[in-house]
Amino acid sequence: MTYGVDVRFMLEITPPIALLAGLCISEMGNGSAMLLFSRRIKKHGRRGSAAAGVFAYAICTFILAALVLFPFYQNYQTVSLSPSQQPQQSVILAVISFFYSNVQAVPSNCLVFSYTPDIWSEANKSSAQIGYIGSSDPNFTSFARHYSCFVLDVGYWCNVPPQQGAHCLNMVQNYKIKPIVSENITVSGNPVDTGFYQILNYSN
Repeated sequence: MTYGVDVRFMLEITPPIALLAGLCISEMGNGSAMLLFSRRIKKHGRRGSAAAGVFAYAICTFILAALVLFPFYQNYQTVSLSPSQQPQQSVILAVISFFYSNVQAVPSNCLVFSYTPDIWSEANKSSAQIGYIGSSDPNFTSFARHYSCFVLDVGYWCNVPPQQGAHCLNMVQNYKIKPIVSENITVSGNPVDTGFYQILNYSN
């Protein structure tokens, strides 16, 4: 499992690499076409310059297209796997499926503490990083006063290393909590709980 390394360190460098690769392919294509073009002019003279240009660009386009598409063709079987067939998805697929099946059970007036607040934003729910539980940071407390309900998301990152299990629930051991919805899933052969828990006596 990559545990997010692919997102944090790989996907963010893909756009600049793609732009540089596109620029490089363009320059290679132009250079190769001009080389073929100039050779055909020398061989056939100016009368054949238009045909020579079309021929040169057609040849270069075909070669570059083959070079660009071949890696995709070679790796098609790998990149076309569905999430359920990918070994690293064995844990997160179950947790994500649980999330989308139960996200509407969380009231709209709740602030959710989660390791992945972005997914809650996508579901139009307010959220904050789980580390803000009990925070006295004035910016956070001012923000949290707008909510009358607080929820702990015991999700994917609560159940994989280094947290592995009860870590997230231990963060609220000084509060009274009740499950809004929960489910038992298997992580590395061990049963663990995932769910959304309302923090009943949370105060800013």
